[in-house]
Amino acid sequence: MESPSGGLRPPATFSQPSGLPGSACTLAFRLAIGKDTSATLPEGDAPRVKETLLNIAIALAILVGSYAIMHFFARAMYIRCPSCHTLNARRRTQCRSCGATL
Repeated sequence: MESPSGGLRPPATFSQPSGLPGSACTLAFRLAIGKDTSATLPEGDAPRVKETLLNIAIALAILVGSYAIMHFFARAMYIRCPSCHTLNARRRTQCRSCGATL
């Protein structure tokens, strides 16, 4: 199916709203991201924005939570040498780097 301009156009079942370019790449992209190609929703992109913000909040909660747990366990397992600031296991009595008493 050729358009009057000579290029191929998408099949009629996947027609795009007027005002949008009719290239196959645009159609494939809109289908891949889940946008309805036959009509626009009355509320626009608000549900998509809310979902994206929720996903970002969940990702940040996972990252902050894992950092807090890691920091807690690291503080419980290691101590720093007061002279050279090397991390040492809590069971050590002397620094493994400089030999200072912990």
